[in-house]
Amino acid sequence: MNITNLLIKYLPKYQVNVLLKSGSVAQKLNMTLYLVGGAVRDILIGNSPKELDLVIDGDLDKFINQLEKELNVKIHKTSKFMTMTTTIEDIKFDIARARDESYYPKGSLPSVSKSNIKNDIKRRDFTVNSICVDLSVDSFGKIYDQQNGLKDLKEKKIRIIHNESFLDDPTRIFRAIRFSKRLNFSIDETTENLLNKSAEKINELSGSRIINEFKKISLEKNPYEIFKELNDKNILSIISPHLSLNYKKEKVKQIYNLVKFQDPLEFWFNILTKNVTKE
Repeated sequence: MNITNLLIKYLPKYQVNVLLKSGSVAQKLNMTLYLVGGAVRDILIGNSPKELDLVIDGDLDKFINQLEKELNVKIHKTSKFMTMTTTIEDIKFDIARARDESYYPKGSLPSVSKSNIKNDIKRRDFTVNSICVDLSVDSFGKIYDQQNGLKDLKEKKIRIIHNESFLDDPTRIFRAIRFSKRLNFSIDETTENLLNKSAEKINELSGSRIINEFKKISLEKNPYEIFKELNDKNILSIISPHLSLNYKKEKVKQIYNLVKFQDPLEFWFNILTKNVTKE
């Protein structure tokens, strides 16, 4: 399956050109560059992506050095997780080295090691986020779907890639619910059962990681539905007995219109810490 026509349809022409040029640089180095994650998922369901993530199957530093010689590249941030935030021809990209991850202990931040695209895909959260697009000149637009993400996209399913996924990274519990509500997808039955069994693991996350997930939820189009699901699954109470969602949606809208919070996260913390009787 090749989705070049979809890339052209849902990405501005200048972005497609930069992807082509970057893929060409990688190919000259006998490497392969992929468009990955949410961008691919969104394009396949007919949405223009807000973020573009790339994975290089090869030496990241060598690739960036060559890219800098051929294109206008600025590196804004690098990470110990073999990733970097860049601007290429005025387009923001997160670029990562194809890598493997291990979690010791479970729930901690991962240790990463250099690997290949096959192992990189195995470490990802959900099948619908594991689909890759080859950006090589000779194979531009070709889909690489190792985990049958296309099938789950068609069936509108959120499915984890392996059974210890939530134990490895409990933030995936938040993400499963967030993506299901955003995309109007159902959570696969096995995934749902494992999510419920792993919910207590959220207590092992640092406060900053939990707050970061709350921030992401507060910026969603329909945060109420996500927080309601977290409340219904008792995940809010697992985090703290002082967190709950007892307001109906109409009441939340009323409060939002009466009290103008500049920070969405601040607004939702106020909502979740007010234990009021359901109306």
